[in-house]
Amino acid sequence: MADSQSTFVEILADRIQEVATSDDLPSHHAWARVAAETLGYDVESCEFFERNDSGIDFYHMGDSIFEVFQCKLHESNDPLGVDASQPFDPEGVRDLGRAFDFLLGELKPHNIDPRLDSLKARLREELELLRETLANTEDSVPKFTVNFVLVTLGDKLQPGTHDAMKHLKAKLRKHATTEPGLQLGFQHLGIKELAEFFEDPSRTAKGQKDTMDLHVGFRGPREEDSREKLISANDFVTFYAPAADLVVASKKLGPALFDANVRYELKRSNVNEEIKRSAMHPKTMKVFHLYNNGVTIVADNWPFRQKTYFQLLNPSVINGCQTVRSLVEAERSLREDEEANKFALQVFQEKCCVLVRMIRRGAVDIEEVVRAANTQNLMEPRNLLGNRNEQRHFDAVRHSATPFRGDAKRPARLRSKWPSLKRPVVAGFRRPLTNKRRQHFVGTGSAGLYSMIFLSRPKTHAALHSLECGGKEADVMVGDRPPAGWLLYSAHLLQVVKEILPKATDLRSEVRKVLRAEGVEPGLAVVNERIMNDEALRLRFALSMLDHVILELTGFCFARALKDAWLSLDAVKKALILGVVGHLHEHGDLPESLKRRSVLELGYGDLKADPALIGVRLAVSAVKSTLRAPEYQEGFCAAERKCRYLQGQLLRRDFARSIDKYDRYMAEPGHLEDWWKGSAPLSAIRRMLI
Repeated sequence: MADSQSTFVEILADRIQEVATSDDLPSHHAWARVAAETLGYDVESCEFFERNDSGIDFYHMGDSIFEVFQCKLHESNDPLGVDASQPFDPEGVRDLGRAFDFLLGELKPHNIDPRLDSLKARLREELELLRETLANTEDSVPKFTVNFVLVTLGDKLQPGTHDAMKHLKAKLRKHATTEPGLQLGFQHLGIKELAEFFEDPSRTAKGQKDTMDLHVGFRGPREEDSREKLISANDFVTFYAPAADLVVASKKLGPALFDANVRYELKRSNVNEEIKRSAMHPKTMKVFHLYNNGVTIVADNWPFRQKTYFQLLNPSVINGCQTVRSLVEAERSLREDEEANKFALQVFQEKCCVLVRMIRRGAVDIEEVVRAANTQNLMEPRNLLGNRNEQRHFDAVRHSATPFRGDAKRPARLRSKWPSLKRPVVAGFRRPLTNKRRQHFVGTGSAGLYSMIFLSRPKTHAALHSLECGGKEADVMVGDRPPAGWLLYSAHLLQVVKEILPKATDLRSEVRKVLRAEGVEPGLAVVNERIMNDEALRLRFALSMLDHVILELTGFCFARALKDAWLSLDAVKKALILGVVGHLHEHGDLPESLKRRSVLELGYGDLKADPALIGVRLAVSAVKSTLRAPEYQEGFCAAERKCRYLQGQLLRRDFARSIDKYDRYMAEPGHLEDWWKGSAPLSAIRRMLI
């Protein structure tokens, strides 16, 4: 094994030991978490299984892609605890075969983790919706992807393992033909592949300069001098280069090729999937350069060799990282079954080209070019604005020991939950923002919601309501930053809300059990009809989509309660040490008494001393009251996009009015008087924080 790979194995082994110790896990379960980290996933967004897993160590589900992982390692008696030199048997592939049979086949294990039953039900619902969609359209492009991934801490495989892989791939291809719109895939990732996802910050410069060779134009018969195909202006050159050259360079230079890029790879990007798909089909390969924006590379110099190719010295891709990585993945996928893809590989080598823009280092401000150029996958300004003063201020609050306790006291496994400098919190008390994602960072001046949240505040809470009703921002907002603590509080509160709101998957599973007990076939349409026709079920279903709306309404409660002190720094200091948010802020987790409980189950003992839960309960009561109105009940049941209906401005305004109504109702004699001791919920919040 090469020295660099040996070092990488040592890094992984150390991390496995760290996770195993901190989380009290066996090494093979710790390896699953480390593998997820190494591949660039947020561990908190993955679901891990330690037993009764039907071949699934962990999974990750996105909007249109679902990935199942099986992770294998060989333990040894040396200090590292792992042996990357031994070949792996077919067990991991067979595990993924069982996972396929369970999720998409007929396998029905007797002893299975209940979470996997819920996952299977959710996946089946996705497929049923996919079938319904495709039945009404002529579009045959895959709409949902399921990938089965084997991750091994080592590269060597036994001969039987290769045979098992071919068998599983054939099985997946056969099943995919029966499900139009569904794409199935298998991938093996060993040390070599994992290293490409990992960037070692201690990497030092090599003894010689890094170089990459880029030919001009298509491969194959070439003219004597290819320079006529260039657009050149001294320090700037533009031309078409073979995609295969970029693949070779990426494999040769690794992550160092992307050092100047503001991000490495967007793992969950749908754009990346489209790039990969178009680079794998012989027909679209030939016109790939028309579908793609290309790459921009900065280099020290680029001597032109043999009148056919440039040799770039110390190159760095500053725009197009996603394109290059997707091309690498496409070429790797084709080579996994090289015999079957022989023609496609030839076309890829000879006909697939990419537009390349070269910039001589020092000719322009590269940081400005990076900022302007990264737009193929939406370049979210959180990547570019993370080092602004307001974000540093927010991060300082997040990390300070007092009065706001930071990550230092939280277990390592929980630290990744909290917002980083590159991911500023925007879920505050201003508006839910969920339907205006493209407006979050339109600009850093008055045109962007970023400015509204981080660089200004409303003159009064009443003025903010005026803005919601169509008032002009200039008449409502003043240039003054809100206390960063309230932004942190809103981030914590959103996590609490997500945890205690009902879950649609659990609700559907519950309804299916009832229907089966009644002898009714629990199809998706039947389940949805039962939910819509029952007031209690309908409320739970509605709340499952309203995490950001409940957050907004809870902020509305706080502003109503605190009145002139609604942005007080003293108030947020108290808020961050009280109740469930205080526990979350201190320990990085919810209290055991609250876990796996719905907000609809919380009683007086849970609410009486917790301003956050009082606000959330009032918000839920407002939703319940409003949805009882016949016009909203009918509109919700009939809406095609129920989430959009519930988050509409008019409905949210009525929710807010209901909060005031419920506050007055609870303050009247005989109406829950014992909860508030003659006062009202909003008054109780004020007493706790002021």
